[in-house]
Amino acid sequence: MNRKGLACTGLLITTLGLCVPTLPRASGQGAPEAQRVSLDIGGVEVWLGMPQKIASSEFAKGGYDLIPPGDSSLVLRGAGNDVKEFGQVVFRNGRLVYASRDWPGGEKSIESVFAILTSFAQKGSNLCVLSTEPLREPRFQMERLWVSCGKRTLFLKELTVPEKSWTVEEWIGQPPQKGERP
Repeated sequence: MNRKGLACTGLLITTLGLCVPTLPRASGQGAPEAQRVSLDIGGVEVWLGMPQKIASSEFAKGGYDLIPPGDSSLVLRGAGNDVKEFGQVVFRNGRLVYASRDWPGGEKSIESVFAILTSFAQKGSNLCVLSTEPLREPRFQMERLWVSCGKRTLFLKELTVPEKSWTVEEWIGQPPQKGERP
């Protein structure tokens, strides 16, 4: 992989020209209490280390299906042609190690980016690494940007085939690599 990266402190800066300040810590405070790294997927809060049985139960209470059931599942709701994907969860040894959710893309992309970066700042993420990796093929072009703040990541993708489309994702943990079993 040929990613280029840049570490930032104090401000989260993306190649889109956005800046979101991190929240200042009150003077006299020591390190913040350990916070669990969590993500809201369709109104269900999941966190790294969450037991698989509890996560499955919470999604079921919210009317979601985990497809296929097991260590790596898509979070779906609906039936027939009206099924909508809300995210993905991956478990290893019965504990959550990765979760992702999609945010509105297209014209709403910039609003999604602000919401995610503001959330990162509110949760104390003040050291982030920016990585880019363009992909050029004869039939399409793709610009990819990762803003990784500890165990939280914002992923932006611009795909041109021939029209442009944008994808905005947020995730916690590390996504499984191709061919890697959860």
